[in-house]
Amino acid sequence: DIIISGNIGHILAPMFDNFEVVERLSEDVCVHKVKLNGREILYLDCWHFSYPKKFDFENFYSPICSAVKKYS
Repeated sequence: DIIISGNIGHILAPMFDNFEVVERLSEDVCVHKVKLNGREILYLDCWHFSYPKKFDFENFYSPICSAVKKYS
């Protein structure tokens, strides 16, 4: 399982048994491992996708794919 959110990790963190920052891939994508019901899940917290001057592929898609390949 993978969870991808848009800059709301600080709000969601209390929902999880554990909320661990693994790596900040860029200023736009931060990789977390979370535990939910005893299962470890990859959680990617991204800056707002609609933020001006951000580009889908460079700022989001490419780092997200890299994180999934590295941590899944």
